[in-house]
Amino acid sequence: MIKNRRWTLLIVGSIVIIGLSLAIYLSYEQFGRAGLEASSILTSSLLTIALVVLYREQHLALRYQQEPHLEISDIEIKEDLQVIRLRVSNFGGGPATSMKLRIGLYELSGEGPIETVQGSLRRIESIGDAEEEKTRASSIRPSELNICFEATSRSVISLGGTGPNQDSLARILDSEFEGNRDVIYGKVSVYYSTKFSKDNRHISDFSLQFNNHDDIDYIPMDFLPWEDENMRRELGS
Repeated sequence: MIKNRRWTLLIVGSIVIIGLSLAIYLSYEQFGRAGLEASSILTSSLLTIALVVLYREQHLALRYQQEPHLEISDIEIKEDLQVIRLRVSNFGGGPATSMKLRIGLYELSGEGPIETVQGSLRRIESIGDAEEEKTRASSIRPSELNICFEATSRSVISLGGTGPNQDSLARILDSEFEGNRDVIYGKVSVYYSTKFSKDNRHISDFSLQFNNHDDIDYIPMDFLPWEDENMRRELGS
């Protein structure tokens, strides 16, 4: 993306320079010194504008290089939906901090979210053979790959909920399945802060299909019911 913008600026800049050179020459030929002075004023103004645009593009390019670019490679929900673990990679040039997990619950039709749950993510570090430690950290540094983060059911709460009435993910799903629903889809997102802004979001390219059988279970799916294109009929169907 950055390379494309640079090539665009280079081409546009070349065209502008050639056009201005031609305009100056024609003005001098047509109007003499007065035309040359007018062309010089116009050229100075346009060059000033071009420098401002160039500075802005350079600033955006530098910022892009210092932004984190996250990817969720895996998710695991275990212990009767009490523990949620993510594998997150950062392919960008800056850290992501204050990371939070958010799961929006959607109907099969794509309607929703019918409920949203959110909780803080905590980094899991390996401290020995088959031993792990849950830390207080909720950040990922540049170029770190497949880092494990965890949110417990007690910390995955209804969005906006406070106090002792906060519900676990299992209880929220059980409540939503009390109707005629057999399937609910979960939209997995990670919210995070950067050095430039807060409340940035990365949405996983997979969904969670929660099924209401004897016990509530889940399956990672490629199907994304909240995306419009997934609701369109295929040609010939």
